[in-house]
Amino acid sequence: MTDEDTYWNWRDALMRHPEGRAVGGEPCVKCGAPVAPNAYWGYRDRHVCSARCNSNLNRQFNHLVQKASEGGAATWRGLALPGPPPAASNPRQSGPRHFQTKRLLADGAVPYEWEGYCPLPGDTVERHGVTTAYQFIPADPKIPADRMLHGDLYVAVAPTGHMDIWAANASGEVRRVHWGSFSPAGKRLEGAFMWGEVPLRWSYEFISDVTPDGFEYRWEAPVAVPIATNHRQTWWSPAYRAASERKKRISSSAARHERRVRVSRDGSERFDPQEVYERDGWSCQLCAQPVDRGIRWPDEMSASLDHIVPLVAGGLHMRVNTQLAHLLCNIRKGARTSRLS
Repeated sequence: MTDEDTYWNWRDALMRHPEGRAVGGEPCVKCGAPVAPNAYWGYRDRHVCSARCNSNLNRQFNHLVQKASEGGAATWRGLALPGPPPAASNPRQSGPRHFQTKRLLADGAVPYEWEGYCPLPGDTVERHGVTTAYQFIPADPKIPADRMLHGDLYVAVAPTGHMDIWAANASGEVRRVHWGSFSPAGKRLEGAFMWGEVPLRWSYEFISDVTPDGFEYRWEAPVAVPIATNHRQTWWSPAYRAASERKKRISSSAARHERRVRVSRDGSERFDPQEVYERDGWSCQLCAQPVDRGIRWPDEMSASLDHIVPLVAGGLHMRVNTQLAHLLCNIRKGARTSRLS
């Protein structure tokens, strides 16, 4: 997750309606019209009825964020608007280094070396036999602000001297504003360029990863690659894939159980069912027999999440109110709160 992603997550969390996702019929917070039950889920999260009302809500929020950034008092839904989360530190640990292409060892493994948000000035990145170097050129205050290349620049340099130029932040990191590709003589370049007899092109790669403490981030790098090589641009590390699958399980479990009671009750939690299964030692809490973790739904002996006090009886979707059960045992139990006889 980049700092930009962190900002948008912060923004989305604040703009969600405190009563949870609309199920249909709730009044729009901007015009008062009922929110349709089949409206786009993002609109239902914010309790707005249409794209127009969503735009109005965005403008209202933008105005308040701008006011708060200028030192003014800004409130959102009756509370002081908190500032955006601070930018996270770059997970980069090493100094200047050479990043290489690795041999693909397993299905889904990333064949490239990476570290942090992007290559930094002084780094080199080898992709399929071609090495790209990186430079940071700070803004020249003598250049007029209306000139195209005004501002801090991030420059990727191919072994031929061809350059791919992007915007940079004050730390010398790449930002996704592309000024263009240029020949060593400064002529704007479109398409391929030659390295001896090898035609090259510019590519932009993304590798999503997660640190050991759970911080998600994305490596981004403009790189020169041979045209004949299938340079795949987007990758997920094994750690990021596992974290994404865990979040998907959490979201799916919470949404599924909230739909059963139609609303999200106070006190409900979002958690990974796997946590409960591990806690219960992969033993069915209804029949006391082991649950084979390799068996998948809809097999009747697969793992399922049972609510000790059923949702229909007022129980909450919380860790303490859930237990592991075979799917068949869960179905047999139904809405009862006791164990199977």
